[in-house]
Amino acid sequence: MSRLGWAEPDIIAPSDEEAVSLAAAKEQLTVDFDDDDSFIQRLIATASNHVEQVTGLIVTEKTLKLHCHGFEDLNRLPVGPVKEVVAVRYIAPTGDDVILDPSHYETRLEGLRASIVAKAGRPWPAIQTGSRVAVDVVAGFDEVPAAVCQAMLLLIGTWYRNREQVITGTITAELPDSSGFWSLLSNYRLNA
Repeated sequence: MSRLGWAEPDIIAPSDEEAVSLAAAKEQLTVDFDDDDSFIQRLIATASNHVEQVTGLIVTEKTLKLHCHGFEDLNRLPVGPVKEVVAVRYIAPTGDDVILDPSHYETRLEGLRASIVAKAGRPWPAIQTGSRVAVDVVAGFDEVPAAVCQAMLLLIGTWYRNREQVITGTITAELPDSSGFWSLLSNYRLNA
């Protein structure tokens, strides 16, 4: 998920639900028994994580701490959709940990893309050499798009039926990437 200038986000408050329910996954898999429920739930969580990693999306609402090299990186946040910027923090040249007053910046939370820009006449403050800027955000969909859920269901189905990376039979073959998966996510890739 990280892009130039950005580190992997820290999860401050995880989501309390998954984008795909156990019932929806079992329907996709045509599974009508409960023996594999815990395995299917792990596949759901893994599919959600994978979609987030390859797209930059935050699928279900969570609070994150983002870290970047400097204020110039705020012109394009690495995740989306961002619902709220909670705080912008930096280390001042004096070594003090500072929460930037929101009157210094403007948040632009349009669609999947989000940015934070300095307000006119309010330059970004200086930061301590070698330190980073941190941004606390609430991100994730209110309602996960059907295409994103379907991409996750394709992954879950592939992983459920093929529990190993290599299938051995009369011919040994590696499982191909699902072109349907990438097609479904084509409009949702922030880090493409």
